[in-house]
Amino acid sequence: MNILIIIFSLFSLFVGTKQEIKHGDIVAAREIPYQVYLRINTIYSCGGTILDELHILTSASCVHKNDIYPLDLSEIEVLVGTNSTNSKNDFMDIYRVHKINIHNDFVPSNKTTKSFLADICILTLSRYITFSEFVKPIKLPNDYDIINTNHILTVGSFGPVDYERFVPSYRIRVSQVVINNIECLGFWYKYTLVTPDIMDERLCARPLPGHSACSADNGNGLIDNDTIVAVHVFSSRCGVNAPNVYVEIHYYLQWIRYILGSLLH
Repeated sequence: MNILIIIFSLFSLFVGTKQEIKHGDIVAAREIPYQVYLRINTIYSCGGTILDELHILTSASCVHKNDIYPLDLSEIEVLVGTNSTNSKNDFMDIYRVHKINIHNDFVPSNKTTKSFLADICILTLSRYITFSEFVKPIKLPNDYDIINTNHILTVGSFGPVDYERFVPSYRIRVSQVVINNIECLGFWYKYTLVTPDIMDERLCARPLPGHSACSADNGNGLIDNDTIVAVHVFSSRCGVNAPNVYVEIHYYLQWIRYILGSLLH
C-alpha cells in the first residue's frame, strides 16, 4: 500500500504540477499544448510545433538521414498531447506523416560548417489532429515582428539536460535571452570546431542561469507568450553555457502559409 502511495505521489509531481529543477521548469500536462515530439524508427529524435489540424513545424535536419536525403514516411511518428516520452495517457495520440515539406533553400550541414539555411520543415499528417485543452495549435507571428536583443523567450524540451546526455521522461520549459548574432558567432568561432553560419534569418539565445544550454531539442519552437518566433536548429554539448541557434519564423511566413493553403492569412 505504501509503495502505491509513493508511486502516485511521483506521478502527480511530474504530471499535475510545475516544479523547479536544475535545468528548467517541469510543466504540467496542460502546459505547452502545441508542442509535439517526433519518434524516428521508434526512438525519440526531435521536437515540433502544431500549426493547425494537419501540419507540424520542425527542423529540416530532423527528417534527413545523415543530412543527405529525407527519411521515409514510415519512419516518422508524431506524438501529441503528452508531457512524457516514456508513458502513455488518455490525452496522447500518435499520428503518421503523409508528406514532408522541406523548404527549397535548405542546405544540409557538413562536419565543419552548420549552414542552417532554410532549416525548416512542415510535416503534413495523414489524419486530422483532435484538439483539446491538452492539444492546441500555436500562433504565428506577424510579417514584420522583430525579436530584439535581451528579450526573454521560452522553449519546451524533452531532450538532454546534463553532461551525460540524460533524456528526461518529462517535458521542461527552458527560459532563454536573445543575444546579437555577432556575440553568438564569436562564441562558436572561439570555442568550437563547428562554426554555425549565422545570418539575419538566424536568431541566437542563451539559457538563463540554472537552465540547460542543451535542453532545446532540434525542431522545437522558441515561444513568445503563445506565438512561435523561431525553430531550434543547433546547440552545444551539454554543460557548456553556449548560445542556441534558431531559424526565425517571420522570414518564412509566406512559405508556411503556402503549405498551410492560405496566402491571405
